[in-house]
Amino acid sequence: MKGILDGKFISPLETNFFMEEVKEKREFGLIIDTLSKYRQNFSANQLEVVVSYKFDQLNYASELAHIKVVTLETKDRTVSVSYIQVITTDQVSEVFNGKVVTDMDEYKGFIAQDGQVQLSFSKLYESELDYQISLDVPNNPEYEAGKITIEKALDWIDGKFCLDNEAAGKLYRHCGPGCGDNMSLGGGTPINSIDSCCRAHDRCWINFGNGDKCCDKTLASCIDPYQNQDYWSWLQINSYFQPRGWLC
Repeated sequence: MKGILDGKFISPLETNFFMEEVKEKREFGLIIDTLSKYRQNFSANQLEVVVSYKFDQLNYASELAHIKVVTLETKDRTVSVSYIQVITTDQVSEVFNGKVVTDMDEYKGFIAQDGQVQLSFSKLYESELDYQISLDVPNNPEYEAGKITIEKALDWIDGKFCLDNEAAGKLYRHCGPGCGDNMSLGGGTPINSIDSCCRAHDRCWINFGNGDKCCDKTLASCIDPYQNQDYWSWLQINSYFQPRGWLC
């Protein structure tokens, strides 16, 4: 889990306060209303917290980013809602990701930000949400946001690594800095759908230039259906690229 520098699970008490803040946001109501259109008898009170976590990682500008995330699901895993907050020295970015298995067995994803809801993806449902999220990540009880300095972070992260696929016990071949075809690490046949999205993102940057914001936006949408297949890689990629993708 090399991309996560340090972090810990948020306590139940702090999660309750955090959820009070989240539910007051306009976008929470918007994403719930949108998902309700596709799932009969769904309501927000059916959602239960399955992940509540905060951590530090570097962002695309090599700045230290402090991230808080909470993910909620219904017991039957037909609806999932995630709130991701990314804080840097000069910016606070936040987004809601909502996913629903419709009554017609379609699988749709939406993002809500700045008072607007956009379709992220729409496809046939192939049990993408059936996976149980692994909780095998850094859980340092002494974690404090920003305790790791930029200098230590840059020393820890050497700038070239492939993300771990914890569930499969494999390294990704295209996800991570310096990881992919014609790079110092990785390359070759993608190991899963998220890896395929990372390879497509690499090729997009080759065509349109490193740091292209619209490539980053496309990557976030591409990996979104596969959140539960590898939650922590999904989260790291999202929190790294999505804030810049919003500028597309």
